[in-house]
Amino acid sequence: MKRIYRYAVAAGILVTWGLSTMAAAAPLVITTEEYPPFNMTKGGDISGLATEIVKKAMEQAKIEFNIALYPWQRAYDMALKEPNTCVYSTTLTDQRQPLFKWVGPVVKNDWMIFAKSDSTAKPNSLDDLKSATIGGYQGDALTLYLKEKGMKVDEANADQVNPKKLQAGHIDYWASGRLLGPYIASQQGVTGIKPVLLVKETKMYLACNKGVADETIDKLNAAIKVMSDDGTIDKLNKAYQ
Repeated sequence: MKRIYRYAVAAGILVTWGLSTMAAAAPLVITTEEYPPFNMTKGGDISGLATEIVKKAMEQAKIEFNIALYPWQRAYDMALKEPNTCVYSTTLTDQRQPLFKWVGPVVKNDWMIFAKSDSTAKPNSLDDLKSATIGGYQGDALTLYLKEKGMKVDEANADQVNPKKLQAGHIDYWASGRLLGPYIASQQGVTGIKPVLLVKETKMYLACNKGVADETIDKLNAAIKVMSDDGTIDKLNKAYQ
């Protein structure tokens, strides 16, 4: 009877060890959104400045990974709720900081307010726009920031619809990234848009579920530092400017 018990215990230990080994060996799941030029689909592949940096960091840290593109809210929620999952490009805010483990910063991303090019408005701060309607999109950190500041934000399902809404006069201004805004407008065939106010200088990270091992986070942060120190990140930034 004791022998049977010992065998059962040994088998249980082996199963537990096997499951732990499988979990440890599972590729990291990386989610992202269409947010050019940082993350975007090109020729059927997920590319962009942040994507290149994240991929190189993973390779340098010798971490297996898979990247998939989703609408932002889904991509974010997956990393928030699902173990072994990370999301980029994620702006680090006070509200988000305790929800994830952070790798980076990966890229810089200035938040801008855009207006039609024939606008004569010259806002000096957000206070000058208190009575205006600003276009944003659901789940976006910039949109959340503007709402916290008491701004009137018209939230779309995706940022891609905002250039035409601005052009048609359905919104007074549009809040987007310094590089992202002009790119989206160009893709939508919209011209005649100009930046009128820098809202905030921000940095974006790879945000990982709190269940991701600290060792993995440390390896990735070390890889990002090496890439920053040896000029790799600067070279990639210049390629996208």
